[in-house]
Amino acid sequence: GLCGYKTQLLVGVECRNAKQLATSEAAELYGKLEKYSNTSAGKRTLRSSTLPTQQDVAEWIADAQQADRRKSA
Repeated sequence: GLCGYKTQLLVGVECRNAKQLATSEAAELYGKLEKYSNTSAGKRTLRSSTLPTQQDVAEWIADAQQADRRKSA
């Protein structure tokens, strides 16, 4: 699972569950996260943390896809 602030970032860009995450494109989702991180709400969410990289986002998506496959198997 993702730690608290990463989950909050995803919720901030309307990605609210694993199925939505699993069907996301890394570049598009990263772009949304980057925009959100520049808002006051995004800055509060990040606090002293750094924005995850596009590679991190791609890994979250891959993990969500694997979890989704395990559920439907």
